[in-house]
Amino acid sequence: MHYAIRSNHLHLVCEAEEREALSRGIQRLASRIARRLNELLGRTGRFFRDRFHGRIISTPRQTRNVLSYVLLNEHKDRARQAELVRGIDEYSSGCFFDGWADVSPRPPLDGERAPPVTHARSWLLRLGWRRHGLLRTTERALPP
Repeated sequence: MHYAIRSNHLHLVCEAEEREALSRGIQRLASRIARRLNELLGRTGRFFRDRFHGRIISTPRQTRNVLSYVLLNEHKDRARQAELVRGIDEYSSGCFFDGWADVSPRPPLDGERAPPVTHARSWLLRLGWRRHGLLRTTERALPP
């Protein structure tokens, strides 16, 4: 669904019918990413040190908080260093997210492949979280 790539880990917002399906899906994704990165870096062996930390989200507010945390993670990290980040994190799926109050999602470019995110299926990720307001690209920036 949505992601943010950090220097030493990934944040993912995923949907699954059951825990086992989520676990297997994450294992497959991690395996594909590890194989490709090992190939690009000319190395072999284990790439990811840790397993994923899954959390079940069950309320609209939790869902909004998770989306904000994932899509605005760089803003929060940079604010701690007294830096201000404006706009969308280029290492996240934020440009494909349609829940911004202050930014429009990027339309597909001519000849471009499909976006690397899927449309949400659950009510919580499609509509429920919006009860608590659309996200703003400035909300994770800490006050000066």
